[in-house]
Amino acid sequence: AAGFAYVRGILTVRVAPEMTWSQNADFELAETGNPRRPFQDPRWPRIDRPQRPHEGSFLRSAGGESGVWLSLDPVQIGFSSGVHRWGPAREYPVILGSNAGGFPALSVGTSRPSHVGIGLLEVRMVAGRLGQTQYSPSKSEDPRRLATALAITLTPNFAPYLELGATRFFHVPWDGGPSLQDVLRPFEGFIKSNLSEQAGGDDSSDDVAE
Repeated sequence: AAGFAYVRGILTVRVAPEMTWSQNADFELAETGNPRRPFQDPRWPRIDRPQRPHEGSFLRSAGGESGVWLSLDPVQIGFSSGVHRWGPAREYPVILGSNAGGFPALSVGTSRPSHVGIGLLEVRMVAGRLGQTQYSPSKSEDPRRLATALAITLTPNFAPYLELGATRFFHVPWDGGPSLQDVLRPFEGFIKSNLSEQAGGDDSSDDVAE
């Protein structure tokens, strides 16, 4: 990993690509019961978590913590490929963590905590593209998916060391390209009373709120 950063006025640019080579030596695999997916982890058949990536060594490159941001105080707009950590914990932050690396995403939010009378408010919304391994249990022909999320944090005046937050995260099929409605899903209602009228009565998205 290597890189540099450039800051000039409202512009911040960070170039920090990563490249990894792994030997991936052979070891005895657990039986999956599916000859077409010999590397899938049988303990977690419904998630994309293979017990081994594939046969032989492999080389992987990624954008790492690269990105470009415009700070138009008090708003910041940016695009990055870095990691997002959202949630009330370091190891298992519930919404987004660093164990799976980053993903390319557009973001908009506050450039710094903004005073709103009752305390300091921070808002961040991201919309990005996720991928998967060749061993994913997903039946979609398109390996890409849209991740769109909104996080709001308030630090009240009466408790300057307390943070109160709310987060909503959606994970939906890419299907040739997301629409504006898909991107704005964090703003839709929690009660899906009209679900039967949408998408033929089948909503394939994954909604997580905290």
